[in-house]
Amino acid sequence: MSNGAKRIACIMEPLDVLFFRDGRPFGPATRGESSALPTPQTLAGALTTALLAAHGCDFEQLSSAIKGGVSWPNVLGQLKLPDTIAQVRFRGPWPARVGNSDHATPQVLVPTPALLHKPAKSETPADFVCLRPAPCEIPGWNQSPRWPPAELTPLMAPGYGPTEPAGHWLTLDGLQKLLQGEIPSPNETWVHSRELFEWDYRTGVGIDASSQTAEEGLIYAARFVAMRQRPGEPRQVVLYAEVEAPGDIEQKLREIQSIALGGEAKRVALRWLHQPVAWPAASTDSKNDAYLVVLTTPGIFQLGWVPAVIEQQVVAAAVPDPLPTSGWDLARGGPKPLRWAAPGGSTWLVKSPISEEFFSLSDAPEDQRLGWGCFVQGVCP
Repeated sequence: MSNGAKRIACIMEPLDVLFFRDGRPFGPATRGESSALPTPQTLAGALTTALLAAHGCDFEQLSSAIKGGVSWPNVLGQLKLPDTIAQVRFRGPWPARVGNSDHATPQVLVPTPALLHKPAKSETPADFVCLRPAPCEIPGWNQSPRWPPAELTPLMAPGYGPTEPAGHWLTLDGLQKLLQGEIPSPNETWVHSRELFEWDYRTGVGIDASSQTAEEGLIYAARFVAMRQRPGEPRQVVLYAEVEAPGDIEQKLREIQSIALGGEAKRVALRWLHQPVAWPAASTDSKNDAYLVVLTTPGIFQLGWVPAVIEQQVVAAAVPDPLPTSGWDLARGGPKPLRWAAPGGSTWLVKSPISEEFFSLSDAPEDQRLGWGCFVQGVCP
């Protein structure tokens, strides 16, 4: 944690459906697909915008300065805004379930580690199948000159039939057991996405900006996220996030009661908690053959599939298909470049544990600050 900063947490309660774009093209007569939840940069952008507004930022001047080539930290000084805003770090968001009490601790959920599989075509697994390094040489492995790296060991589930990634979400209790070298029980720790949110499909018509009338033939469909907020249910679904902020910024953050999150100007109400949740932590002091590193948020790496900090330590890896991420840069008035992220739940077996000084596994410091590449570590099952 940076000097003088404090980690605080909030839950975000949707006031309507939510809309989050991914990196796929969106044109006339096509469906604007969305990711299930906002990416780290969506959360960071929304909270930063609200924080700037709370300090009286002139957004037209900010946009002009950034378009003129002034760097993000320097533009704050130019507009006489606290430079500590550039030091704020973000973590999340994650789905969470909360009780009716304002003081109830949220049950935070993370993407199920890719190491955990279930029997193929099993909708609700009775037990997890945990992939392990192959005990013997696999014919055809390492035949390609480019992939996989020669030192990488394949993962498999010996003694089982066909399996597939369990996917969906895992409670922090389940994650704690995995990091301690145990295989969690799906009945107690695994949550299907349909228990958290549903899709709300809507059709719209494009509007001509000059005439403010419908553009002929420009029809589109969009998929919104509808979080489970049903009357009578004991637990409601929200989003949970953490912020690491210097002391002079913390109070301003706690005064923010709502933000626009994602597209279509949809808003969420913020409720700041007395303290963050306790994240799983397993001892890595013992002498093990391999340790476990799991992403809890998507991570952006130059090599695509592995963080630079552990590249030389990797024994085996379970990394799902990459997640396309882009977005709209409000300050520059244009799209952000398309990048590919290793999704949350990506798992690596490494030879030695990672130093506790690392806040994130993403390669670039700015990606780390925005919350890409949050992780936990422990021992292998």
